[in-house]
Amino acid sequence: MMCLVKKILIISLTRMGDLLQATPLMAGLRKKHPDARLDVLVSSDFASIAKSIPKINEVRIFNLRQFTPAEYKGDLTLVDVYKYIEEFTEELKKSKYDVVINLSHSKMSAVMTSLINVKDIRGITSSDVGNRMIKHPWLRYFATIIFNRDYNSFNLVDIYLKSGDVEASEDRLLLEVDEESKKFSEEFLSQQGVVENDFLVGFQPGSSRKGRRWSTKSFACLADRIVSELKGKVILFGVKSEADLGQEIEEMMENKPVNAMGKTSVQHLSGLVRRCNVLITNDTGTMHIATAMGTRVVGLFFAHALPMETGPYSRGNIVFQANIPCSPCSYGVDCNNVVCVDYVTVDHLFQVLGLINNGKINETFFENESGVAKIKMFRSDFDEDHMLEFLPMIKRSITKQDFFYFVHRLVWKITLSPNDEKRIKHFKDSVEEKHILKKLKTHYNLKKFSSLYPDLKESLEEFNKLWDVSKQASRTTEKLLQASISNPPQIQKIKSLGEKIADFDEKINLMGLTNPIIKPITDMFRFGKENLQGENVSVLAKETLVLYQNIKFQAGSIYQIGFQLCESLKQSFDTSA
Repeated sequence: MMCLVKKILIISLTRMGDLLQATPLMAGLRKKHPDARLDVLVSSDFASIAKSIPKINEVRIFNLRQFTPAEYKGDLTLVDVYKYIEEFTEELKKSKYDVVINLSHSKMSAVMTSLINVKDIRGITSSDVGNRMIKHPWLRYFATIIFNRDYNSFNLVDIYLKSGDVEASEDRLLLEVDEESKKFSEEFLSQQGVVENDFLVGFQPGSSRKGRRWSTKSFACLADRIVSELKGKVILFGVKSEADLGQEIEEMMENKPVNAMGKTSVQHLSGLVRRCNVLITNDTGTMHIATAMGTRVVGLFFAHALPMETGPYSRGNIVFQANIPCSPCSYGVDCNNVVCVDYVTVDHLFQVLGLINNGKINETFFENESGVAKIKMFRSDFDEDHMLEFLPMIKRSITKQDFFYFVHRLVWKITLSPNDEKRIKHFKDSVEEKHILKKLKTHYNLKKFSSLYPDLKESLEEFNKLWDVSKQASRTTEKLLQASISNPPQIQKIKSLGEKIADFDEKINLMGLTNPIIKPITDMFRFGKENLQGENVSVLAKETLVLYQNIKFQAGSIYQIGFQLCESLKQSFDTSA
């Protein structure tokens, strides 16, 4: 991002959790550009919580809610909506922002960013003819996650940070609690008999999707064990529409909890969550409030939810998943048999609370231990580059997916870095295996690695093939570039080379479609091609050449790093044998 940035706008229109996960980006931008104006554009639904976010100058509210039948007075027409959007966009345009970072994915936000005449746009926008474009490598990478969830290891917070070319200034999300809310939480808890030294556990039993919810029976059983065996107290959180869940839990419990469901504003909720020793929650906005408050999270990730993407952004949280092949569900899939919620049991959660109470959250379990076969457990921490990662707490035999998960993570760090010197340093560090080899040896059972070795080598050869295709495509594009800038341009040669390039593109796309391990980088290439616009052949050739060089570098890096890692692991076990 250029040095003389005077005005920055961040757009976050979708969910409260997304907005909270953007707060480290806001803090990083404020640190990098202390004198810049930093505004945030949010939906009217999140106006209240947005005003509690530090480091920003103004909250700009986009209010389509006013056009709902319950809110709008009079006869509503599409013209009314259009006029509002047009006037709103004109106001943004007048602000003359230097940088706009669009963290939303809607067509509305894409059109809006394309109309406000800002040179440096990050995220989804529209071309002059209305086609989708995704600006900035990290946000383009984010668009590929939906298709390649098995190999994504980056948390949304870190992707947001990278989209602003900034580093995290703190190890958590950011949200301020006002004095009135602190006073409310103290008085509310005191009235409910909660005193200062009580071990207080918060429950968030609801979630935006019913299929992501742990059962009310499980919450009730766990709550009774917390009260009877840990001598703790339980408080229930949730919005008004989830109050029936709280009632169900209360009715099944022997010891009644503190029920705050539907009784708090977001600010008051933040004050109460701040007091909790632990929050046990589905994948919700309350989970992100907890990380902002410094409260430890035990997260339950079912159905479509995946902790690597949206897990709690702070150190020392524990998250659960079902250990089944279909977890997580693919986006767009509406599962009619959400069995994953039953795989995580009350015993699992109670055992984790014991670890937290005893300060043993770094403990490792083994795959042959009783009770862990059906679950995955991860602990959150920050890696050597201060990016969040979730490390397995159950030591299982390493799989091909595990191996490439870590290799992909390393290569994306290298190839998406805007700093060439940092890219080269990362590559050298990776070859020296300062981190990845140690993690694999620490968190996975590698005794059967020799049987996995041939399969890994075969998969690595696919990346070598992709490297070769990209190399040929680069050479062809270089010829096209020369033909386009010759005087006069060599029209027939340009046409012939253009057809060859189209064939290379089809071949690259097919390689990704037939091989899931390769697909993340072929999808990045595809999104890059979508960004090309205009009719100037030489300009398009130059931009296409960069895309081919990138995919060649990515494929080659995975091949080289993966090959060396394979050999090092094999050698270490051959020696020990």
